[in-house]
Amino acid sequence: MIAEKKNFIIYINGPINSGKTTISKFISERINNTVHIEVDHLRHFAAFLSLSEAIPYAFEDTVLIMKNWLQRGFNAVISWPISKENFNILKENAITENATVFAFTLLPKLSVCLENRGNRELTDLERLRINEKYANWEKTAIGHVIDNSNLSVEETYMTIRNIMDNFVTTPNKV
Repeated sequence: MIAEKKNFIIYINGPINSGKTTISKFISERINNTVHIEVDHLRHFAAFLSLSEAIPYAFEDTVLIMKNWLQRGFNAVISWPISKENFNILKENAITENATVFAFTLLPKLSVCLENRGNRELTDLERLRINEKYANWEKTAIGHVIDNSNLSVEETYMTIRNIMDNFVTTPNKV
């Protein structure tokens, strides 16, 4: 099983309210020595900046934090919507630390993303952003795409874990 042999990064991508944070926390609680880097928390360090101003700083901080945890011998799961360009930067930095990179895009149906789920209550702005950006997600998906519309957190985790455990021959392929 790859997850037990070598440091790795799991990148969880997807639209707003697709379950990225929930599954990332679940993964970090089940795979030994795995930290969860929640990029939204980094973005909020500079609350005085607009979202578009804060994103480049949060991404830069994510790369540095990821590298620090890898250097300490830990794995990381990172959750945040990301462009393919930024994903490639993150991946290159992980590879320099000799880590295997896995990428998954959670892509439930639009109606699921628009629901209030768990403790999250969507704002009108979030609903607007989901509606505006959802159509592009299939084109911008990174790695394995998982429609988790009808999957529990456990089932989503097992889907991810099975893909990771069956990874054998092509390092750093996503």
